[in-house]
Amino acid sequence: MQISEGTVVSIDYALRDDDGVLIDQSHPGQPMAYLHGYRNIIPGLEVALDGKVVGEVLDVRVEPSQGYGETN
Repeated sequence: MQISEGTVVSIDYALRDDDGVLIDQSHPGQPMAYLHGYRNIIPGLEVALDGKVVGEVLDVRVEPSQGYGETN
């Protein structure tokens, strides 16, 4: 099954900064779940996940403009 609008998606993730320092991650056995295509996660990640399939592993870089915005 491919990820598309209206798909419930569960992902394990690790969020790192540009230096590779771990900022946040999902807990083992407790993936983050969301409804795809309804702005429930940052736009850059949602775009990167669109069309992917179960079990696929990604390394995604999200620019500030596609995340939480530029630093003030």
